[in-house]
Amino acid sequence: MPRQLHELGSREFAHILRMKAHAMGLGWALCDIGTVGLQAATSKKEPDPPLKPTSRSGRTHSPTVAFECGVSESLRGSRADSRWWLDNSGGELKIALLFSVSEPQRTIHIEQWEEQRVPNPHASRRNPGPFSTRPTKVHEVDITGPVSEPVASGAVRGSPVTLDFAKIFLRQPGPGEGNIVFTIQDLQQYAKDVWSAAALGNLGI
Repeated sequence: MPRQLHELGSREFAHILRMKAHAMGLGWALCDIGTVGLQAATSKKEPDPPLKPTSRSGRTHSPTVAFECGVSESLRGSRADSRWWLDNSGGELKIALLFSVSEPQRTIHIEQWEEQRVPNPHASRRNPGPFSTRPTKVHEVDITGPVSEPVASGAVRGSPVTLDFAKIFLRQPGPGEGNIVFTIQDLQQYAKDVWSAAALGNLGI
């Protein structure tokens, strides 16, 4: 079912991310905070299970990495949700990862969104400076195919995906630590995992 494929898209990527953290000796330094939503002044949203460093105190569940994955919903809607997370986290969410999964075309589109300083086109009393901080797409990747053999390697455009260590763990890297990088091989393996799990689960999609 589409909802199950939706969950696979974000879950498998988060699994590889945590494996890479474990390889740096940080297996216990990231935790999945489940379905805790992000509350803003006028609304609340609930992302796919986000991640936060265990160093972030228990008084807040705010994640540093959130996932937004869609199958039937539009890419435009998923982008709006990714911007919402960044706009309404008070600066606590550092990275929003958007996944758009198409089973008929067997494609996975990934976008990385972060807050960036950009020229301010609409200076106001509240924000009079020449620059403002806005949710910005900083990277995107497309993984395509194959259609008939989900366990084969797909074609990847836009690799690698690089996630800044300090933005995830809220500190500078120490010896043997560094940015989490998804190479072309990692992204091919990720796509294999998604489509293989979908096929084995007989999702009916």
